[in-house]
Formats: sequence, structure tokens, C-alpha cells
Amino acid sequence: MSARFTHGFAFDPGYGYSLDDFLSVGAPLAPADFADFWQARYARALHVQPCPRIEHTGVVRDGFEIYDVRYLSTDQWVIEGWLLIPQGQPVTRALVFGHGYGGCDAPDFRLKLAGTALLFPCLRGFCC
Repeated sequence: MSARFTHGFAFDPGYGYSLDDFLSVGAPLAPADFADFWQARYARALHVQPCPRIEHTGVVRDGFEIYDVRYLSTDQWVIEGWLLIPQGQPVTRALVFGHGYGGCDAPDFRLKLAGTALLFPCLRGFCC
């Protein structure tokens, strides 16, 4: 099947589905312990002292000052990432970007909103 929208990939990222096809796919039922599981994870996270560290890298790129960030998650797991601060502007808001299973190896400099800090944590894989 071919994609039903224009893209620049060498494969069909829509797997032959149209937007209507995607929207018609229903969500599966949640497991019986879904709420209990996530409430327990949340309760564990509330007891973490994250000990955040933000260090300027000395690098400026595309109008952003780049900072390395790191903090502790549950089970003393270290989360690292990047914080982009707009150069010469007061920060009035921030956006936090998530990523998929492939992780991320660098921040994305393409989004430029005045006064907006951009945080790119490289999140851990899921562990119980």
C-alpha cells in the first residue's frame, strides 16, 4: 500500500492508513490493575529527591544557550537532557518535549517561540 499523504520517507509511515482509518481505530480496554499500577508509580515518584543539576555548556546555537541537565528519578535512575534558553530574552514559558522508544541524541533547535525555554529530557526506558 502507498501512503495517503505526502512525506519524505523511503517507507510508508502511515502503514497505508488514511486519517479516517487511524481515527476509526478504537482503544483497547485498560488492564484491571491499570489505575492501581500508575497510582503506585506516582506515589513512589513523590518520595524522590530529584537533586537537579543545570550546567551551562558554554555553547550558543541558533539563538539558544545550551545547558546540560540531570536529575534523579525513581530507583536512583539518572535522567539527563538539554535545556535551551533563548539568548537575550526573558523566559516567560517553557515546553517539555518527550520522545519515543528510540530516545534522543540531541535537542531540536527548530522551534523558536519568543521567551520560551525548551527542555529535552532523554527519558529512561520503562522499569517496574
